[in-house]
Amino acid sequence: RAAAAAAKKAKALNLKELSVALPPGDRRENSRAVVEGIALALYEFKRYKSKKDALKLREVRVDGDAEGVRLGEIYSRAACVTRDLVNEPPGDCTPRRLALAARAVARNGIRIRVYDERQIRKMGMGALLGVAAGSSQPPRFVHLEYRPPGARKTVALVGKGITFDSGGLCLKPADNMLNMKDDMGGAATVIGIFSALPLLRPRVRIHGIFPATENMPGCSAFKTRDVLRTLNGKTIEIQRKPELKVHFRDVDQSHLVLGVRAFDVFDKRRWAIQVLAEASPLLRLGDRPPIAAWIRRSCPHRPAPEAVQ
Repeated sequence: RAAAAAAKKAKALNLKELSVALPPGDRRENSRAVVEGIALALYEFKRYKSKKDALKLREVRVDGDAEGVRLGEIYSRAACVTRDLVNEPPGDCTPRRLALAARAVARNGIRIRVYDERQIRKMGMGALLGVAAGSSQPPRFVHLEYRPPGARKTVALVGKGITFDSGGLCLKPADNMLNMKDDMGGAATVIGIFSALPLLRPRVRIHGIFPATENMPGCSAFKTRDVLRTLNGKTIEIQRKPELKVHFRDVDQSHLVLGVRAFDVFDKRRWAIQVLAEASPLLRLGDRPPIAAWIRRSCPHRPAPEAVQ
């Protein structure tokens, strides 16, 4: 954090050079942390800006461990690959765009297979096809594999690749939909990690897997009570059962129906939160003191907050 603060200050002062001396401790780890802090603090996504201010900081010197500096640069570049994908607008970062981004990192020992809509249907991925049914963008299913010689362990990384999640026919409230382009962050993380593997060269076999699709309310979108058949043969009935209704004062929506079985309530601005429906014992209401006190006063017949799971 100190290195990040120094980098931001150097940028604000339009400095051309920055030198950093490490604090006491593990030189390799501190070198890595300093490089990551500086690089990620200076990150900007400028692809769609009409005016792009050039960074005047041209040289950063770190008096530290060479391997730590190298690792810090690799990790930072991988993080920026992920950030770039997440920052892209949903009209550009489509399922096919995510698949192309995965192909771009498939080099130097990394294999890739991208399944198109026809192959997804042939494999029987009914749940993925169901989510994609309302979108004009065809889905993709991506499998990356890093297999170094002599690997004895295997790790699988699975990411979520919903490039825009409108909620389908069960539309999300407008404010909740604002950042639903970020629902592909898991897939972007997988791509970012694989971009670093040829340089890190871990002696572990690694699989990177993600589905990529939009969830849109088109005329062919799946409906509540539809039944989808998944790859493993299980069937899923689509339901949206309201289990809890919460009123938030000072927000635009008069109420929000949460059709989930587990969630945390955070009152960041200490808005008054009123539980209007019977709370299922399976719902986790959190342990924030104002909420716990309200439950004790208003729901004496319910379990104590610490027992509500």
